[in-house]
Amino acid sequence: MDCSLSVSFSIKRTESSHVRCVMYCLGLALCGSIVMFGGLGALQNSCGSGDETDAYALAGTNGFTGAPAQGCKKLYRFYWYITSMAFVSAAVGLWIVSSGRLIKSGLSALALNVVALVLTIQMTDAFLSGLYTPKFSANPTRDRARALVAGCIITATFQAFSVFVLGMDSSAEAEADSCCAPAKAIKEVPAAAPAPVPAPTKAAEPAPAAVAAIEPAKAEVAPEAQPDVALTVAQ
Repeated sequence: MDCSLSVSFSIKRTESSHVRCVMYCLGLALCGSIVMFGGLGALQNSCGSGDETDAYALAGTNGFTGAPAQGCKKLYRFYWYITSMAFVSAAVGLWIVSSGRLIKSGLSALALNVVALVLTIQMTDAFLSGLYTPKFSANPTRDRARALVAGCIITATFQAFSVFVLGMDSSAEAEADSCCAPAKAIKEVPAAAPAPVPAPTKAAEPAPAAVAAIEPAKAEVAPEAQPDVALTVAQ
């Protein structure tokens, strides 16, 4: 049986400063959760097989009240869930924003990051208190615990920023910017002088045609008729 899996992911380019700010905050929260994964895995890797003494060292510490009953291997179960929640909430928020669904699904990303923020703050408090216990006071466990605390602080900080910017209404911000923007100075451009209109010219009247003097026609005088017979007068 053949099995194939394909994953496609597209990012829409945006010119909105609000969307870019949300993506930056969620991206940094995602990076912080990766640091949390590394620190938490390194701490759990330091547990010996079947070693219960480390768990007793955390007894009475905030966030580790059930440590003696759980043992070292099961000590970090809840914190694995918190770390995974921080990673998923940031990744889902990035997908919503980068795919152009911020207006439609922004409240879903906001609610998810609020829950992740509360849990990450609890985890930060637990390991900050645990830094002063004998379990996390010796190397290399101390450095691993400090790396985990640094990841928790980074993640919680940018989760808080993400919640803040996700709760902003980008349309209202754009409207406020357009209403409160100072009016631009209107530069007056001198109008071009109108071209002089030529005075109307009077059309020249045509000169009167010369009328030739009409001479009376001369009557032709017919020559006198000459008789055909010549008269001869004898003397």
